[in-house]
Amino acid sequence: MSATLSSAAGIGRPALVALVLVAEMLHLSLLVESPDAGSGLLAAALAQLPVLGTVAVVAAGALLLLLSPRAADLVRLLQAADARPVWRLWLVANLVAYAALVSHTVSMFGAQRAGDPASASDLAAWLALATLVVGTWALAIAPSERWLAFARREWPALLVALGAGALTFGASLLAQSYWRPLARGTLDLAYRMLRPFYPQVEREPVSGMIGTPKLIVEIAPSCSGYEGIALITVFTAVYLWLFRGCLRFPHALLLLPVGIVTIWLANAVRIAALVAVGTSISPAIAVQGFHSQAGWIAFTTIALGLLFVAHKLLRLPEVEPAVQSEVVHTVRHPPESAPALLLPQLVLLGMSVIAAAFSAGFAYLYPLAILAAVAVLIRYREHYGALTWTVSPAAVGIGIAVFAMWMALEPAPAAGDGDLGARLASLPLWIAALWLVCRLVGSVLLVPVVEELAFR
Repeated sequence: MSATLSSAAGIGRPALVALVLVAEMLHLSLLVESPDAGSGLLAAALAQLPVLGTVAVVAAGALLLLLSPRAADLVRLLQAADARPVWRLWLVANLVAYAALVSHTVSMFGAQRAGDPASASDLAAWLALATLVVGTWALAIAPSERWLAFARREWPALLVALGAGALTFGASLLAQSYWRPLARGTLDLAYRMLRPFYPQVEREPVSGMIGTPKLIVEIAPSCSGYEGIALITVFTAVYLWLFRGCLRFPHALLLLPVGIVTIWLANAVRIAALVAVGTSISPAIAVQGFHSQAGWIAFTTIALGLLFVAHKLLRLPEVEPAVQSEVVHTVRHPPESAPALLLPQLVLLGMSVIAAAFSAGFAYLYPLAILAAVAVLIRYREHYGALTWTVSPAAVGIGIAVFAMWMALEPAPAAGDGDLGARLASLPLWIAALWLVCRLVGSVLLVPVVEELAFR
């Protein structure tokens, strides 16, 4: 027990500091909007600020992927003989720098929206404050000499990660410039799907409109298909890298074009289904529920389908134990308990997304997600008796910190929006009571349990 607590305490500080940076990035992404900055080089640079968050996430993800085989050694490198109480001062400095960055961001983008263009000094100050935020955060993790040793040791991985970020930035510029041809193809395919069932369907290629007299939708840049293509490309590339010792190459590379074509076709199906739901079922459900969830349902389905095909058709024969040590980065087979640990969370998430897709601002079908997850727990109940449970003060502290960040990032509801009491009052009493019981059981009892199982 003491060893467990010591280990948890050892990772408590880096985990806390990492959560602070994640929360700051999420909060900043809510503040930064792409403004109409006019013309010129400065205006173009200012308009790309919202993309920097995505670039940073991609670069960080690529770096973590490259460093994952030697993560333990790198943690020891950064944290060796580091018992500095001054890390708290660096964390406070980080929070102060972030507060200054937020203030400058609000001022700069607020003035921009008011018609007062930002100056070069405004942009330089924003970049300087952002660098200060990242720098103080890094010093809260480890002293500067450790980071220099890390950079000297891992400079190839750092270059590759920066390259991944640069490619992401370039892809973003291309998508902004060439999304319209992709949108026209999506529009035409969705129209051809709808025409046999809805003769009154109309489309307007110039504005990107498609729909029926009951519901007309516009294909925005994010709906043209490039976001789904980028997601499935990154997902498939990471999968191929992680399982490169288990798959047949070059055959496995076919997963990339198959995934890209399939996700684009699925996006056209999503647009057509959106119009069909709004026409035949409810415009409110189509706009408030189906529109925001159908894309994730399609992506998840295609991603799982690619994994299934890869493991069925492209997997190498089992490696003999005597030869297995010679195979580099062979991914181990999951333990027999993996379905019992993962399926409750996956079923709960999947059913929650489906329930949200067919709702109009109020998840009437939420109890179905709870019942499905409980059914999975009952199915695998014999696997849970052997699990050990201990109390970790570090885990409790991290949980409290995450809760505080969650509440701070939660946007305030608009007037008249999310009126739970009014929605429940419109239902029969027994249905409203059943929904509240399911919500309470799900939020307080079920979600913590299935999340704990999934992390194990």
